Amino acid sequence: MSPNEPKRLRLEFVGDSITAGAFNDGPHDVLSYHDVENNDMSYGPQLARMLDADYSVVAKSGEGLVHNYSEEWPYNQVHTADRYPWTYYSFNWNEPHLNWDFSNNEVDAVFISIGANDFLFEPKPTEDEFIKGYTHLINVVRKNNPSAAIICLDPVPTVIGPDAARWTEIAVAKLKNNGDKALYYIPLNKAAPLLSDSDYAGDGVHPTQGGSQKIAEYLKNKVESILKK
Repeated sequence: MSPNEPKRLRLEFVGDSITAGAFNDGPHDVLSYHDVENNDMSYGPQLARMLDADYSVVAKSGEGLVHNYSEEWPYNQVHTADRYPWTYYSFNWNEPHLNWDFSNNEVDAVFISIGANDFLFEPKPTEDEFIKGYTHLINVVRKNNPSAAIICLDPVPTVIGPDAARWTEIAVAKLKNNGDKALYYIPLNKAAPLLSDSDYAGDGVHPTQGGSQKIAEYLKNKVESILKK
């Protein structure tokens, strides 16, 4: 069978377990985590199908900007900005890595949704730490995708509080003011929480397939407007 022809758009989704689709295929209190992870039904692939786009997902459960899920000081584990350029995932950022060839795999837009793990445990990052980490991640993504739209989303779970969303917006605004005209921020919970309790897999953090669909539907027209510019 010959491969399908490329679609008109190519999208990339960068994030944590929410982007990976954790727990959206069943209850969150299961013995085998991967039995209920279905990336095909997370918000990114659902959005890509709505936009008739090809897509890739670069997401790792538990990752954060300043610290990963339950990571303790001195926060020296691999974080999203470290492994973004790597072709293969590794838990060791000191070993040699084969970097991805971005020049032969250009995308039209990169979505970043990150930060929930930073706020699920104490100590939570300070404003300066979070903004510095987010700015660094955007710069890494931009270096490797010079012509793509970069679309930043605040983490969807409201249980983590408002700081991640507010500081994400500040980081994006600073870089836009510094000249990045293809950088965008789409808030998910500014007017009201986008998802209700029933849209999560029983933990208030991981959306169900239906919750992921709500995110995709909310983003569809906004993303179409951005990509037409």
